[in-house]
Amino acid sequence: MFKYFIFDLDGTLAYTIGDLRNAMNLTFEKYGFPPLDDAKVLAAINYGTREFVRKSLPEDVEQNEDFINEVIDEYLKIYDENCLVYTKPYEYVSAILGYCKENGAKMAVYSNKHDPCTKRIVATLFPNVFDAVLGGGTEIPHKPMPDGALYIAGILGAKPDEVAFIGDSDVDMATAINAGMHPYGVSWGYRPAELLVEKGAEGIISDLDSFIRIAGKK
Repeated sequence: MFKYFIFDLDGTLAYTIGDLRNAMNLTFEKYGFPPLDDAKVLAAINYGTREFVRKSLPEDVEQNEDFINEVIDEYLKIYDENCLVYTKPYEYVSAILGYCKENGAKMAVYSNKHDPCTKRIVATLFPNVFDAVLGGGTEIPHKPMPDGALYIAGILGAKPDEVAFIGDSDVDMATAINAGMHPYGVSWGYRPAELLVEKGAEGIISDLDSFIRIAGKK
């Protein structure tokens, strides 16, 4: 079976939309902007905090880089304090991670979410499970660039083609392909399974049994 796994966080390991929406709307209240609904949040996520903020803002300010910087700072303060109010693991995640542990696999989390928040969420929801956790906003380019995935593979002691990269978005599939890893999608995430297959997923995980079938391919 595969012995090395990299998991995306939002939409893959945990449902996070409620806290993302809440933090952005609390931020927007300070500027008098209209609140976002879940559909707007879903349309804006996947490319890191800066693009999440940019795509969420009204059109007349979304190209004002100085203002975006100000909003990012405010948003991150609020999200850091409120990132675990509604966020929770998906149904099959605990069993999947337990199966990996039982079989001696090494696992990591790689997210475009701001690195401190990524580490806090993972440490709270999945204590002592992962061998490496990396978020966005560091000197490492965010997904879909391969740098972060390759950096994590080095920590795990894996060659790229030994790694199963599991995510819920086209960005995750592109990251895996760019890094020379095996892309797999989940059926319960923020993007439809059909899109993930179209973007190169080698398989779709819908429960523990389907994960075991995929894990045993390597």
